[in-house]
Amino acid sequence: MKAVKAVIFDLDGTLIDTIEDLKDSLNHVLESRGYMTRTYDEVKRFVGNGLGKLVERGLPAGTEPETVTACTAEMISYYSKHSLVKTAPYEGIRELVSALKDKGLRLAVVTNKNEAEAIRICTHFFGDAFDTIVGDREGLPLKPDSAPVFKTLEELSVTADEAIYIGDSEVDVKTALNSDLRMIAVLWGFREKSVLIKEGATAFAEIPSDILRVEAKKINSTV
Repeated sequence: MKAVKAVIFDLDGTLIDTIEDLKDSLNHVLESRGYMTRTYDEVKRFVGNGLGKLVERGLPAGTEPETVTACTAEMISYYSKHSLVKTAPYEGIRELVSALKDKGLRLAVVTNKNEAEAIRICTHFFGDAFDTIVGDREGLPLKPDSAPVFKTLEELSVTADEAIYIGDSEVDVKTALNSDLRMIAVLWGFREKSVLIKEGATAFAEIPSDILRVEAKKINSTV
């Protein structure tokens, strides 16, 4: 196994806590159309596969596709103006990012969030700490497809054996598996440890500083 040269982070639930702003934005759209609003815990379960899937899950079952599309557009517009109201990095994340940079590692973000929005949020909280940020962009599948990770590796000029992946959800575990990357699953995010174990995760961080000493491991398929 080659030495680590790069660390690839998920964004929501890993670097930053975005649930309150996502919940408020989703509920703004739902309320405007007379639908029942969603709770914090519901939105926490809904996230992970992009804003479109979040809106689809938040709407009543059986909602017409045209309505889902329209509500998604409204959500994107509203969230872009309200994504930094309550959102903030998790405690200890800024220190972790600085420590990894001090070690000379390349840092990246791979997220299912709109790429322009992800860049704006990362720049707001972390300045130029990340060497590349790959999000939802035209022509690139979303996670857990391996394509965003391979694009990131290409932009970082490192191989899969030289990188580790950090994430908080079953989508991230599947992404690491599909990309054949070593992974550390974080326990401060949007999923319980039992969910991550069920997907095959075996290396965990309870607090950000654990990432500096926990050995990342490859995911074994549970199928």
